[in-house]
Amino acid sequence: MENETCFWRGLFDTNERNVLQEGMIATGIFSVALCAWVTGTILLTDLRSNWSYKNLANFYIIACIRRLLPTILNNLTVFLFFLSDVEKCDVDGFLETFFAVFEVEFLTHICIERYVIAKYVNNGWDLKNSHYTLYYFLSVMFSFVYSAPPLFGVVGFARDFTCTSCILDMIFPGTWENALMIAIFVLRSVKPAIFMIIMLKWASKLERQCINCDKIDMQLTNSIVAIIAAHFICWAPIVFIRGLVIISQLLNINPMVYLCADWISWAMWMHWIAPAVSVITLFATNDRICYYSYGVFVSSKPDDDGKEKEH
Repeated sequence: MENETCFWRGLFDTNERNVLQEGMIATGIFSVALCAWVTGTILLTDLRSNWSYKNLANFYIIACIRRLLPTILNNLTVFLFFLSDVEKCDVDGFLETFFAVFEVEFLTHICIERYVIAKYVNNGWDLKNSHYTLYYFLSVMFSFVYSAPPLFGVVGFARDFTCTSCILDMIFPGTWENALMIAIFVLRSVKPAIFMIIMLKWASKLERQCINCDKIDMQLTNSIVAIIAAHFICWAPIVFIRGLVIISQLLNINPMVYLCADWISWAMWMHWIAPAVSVITLFATNDRICYYSYGVFVSSKPDDDGKEKEH
């Protein structure tokens, strides 16, 4: 149900909001199904012995949980009857923001992992699995840091464009918190993109120069590059819209002037379907994943050198 205090309630009429929510459900189900498929492929086959593939499976688990979160929270509402609407919005907003950041940060650390592996192999150093514990810790830490300010009375959570769910507020309160909101937006949306691009560029360069690099790792790096490109395409519209909201307020212009229901709907659908597009991209660029996903339909299996060998 639309919240009467929602800043964005004038963007959609009832029919448009229903179409938006139906689209979110459809894209969410599709993403969850493909995430479950690729995660099962990795964790239930020999691929689970490879830490890089297992790390990728963990990313898809996080993406899956995030898209199931609205359904979970809606079903939990009956058990949170003792909370006010504002407190329920805080719970919803914190969890949504936490997992949104967690998804992006985890993908960032997957890119960092490609560089670390290439660097260690190129220098003949022994790889340590403790790196993965560090990746998980940093992802959780950044997720909490970017999600926690409203818990301490700073900034706040508010209804998103749908007026049914809550996220970190995008409307400036007119105080020093404006700067904090801009900083969080940049750290959440711009910083990870820069890190992903730089890490993959360095990793690819090292792998091209490396004599002892495993072809399996090189193929996975190429797949990660394609996955990142797919995510950027899917994420760009919603990031652009949120950036437009920030910039318009800096220019003292009502952000509603530049927004329309169709743009927002398509941006949110693309954002929500990103994991599914990512999985399809992975299937298209990684023959090992393809073999273990539907090996009965292919005639050859990639060996440990990245070449093909007949059954």
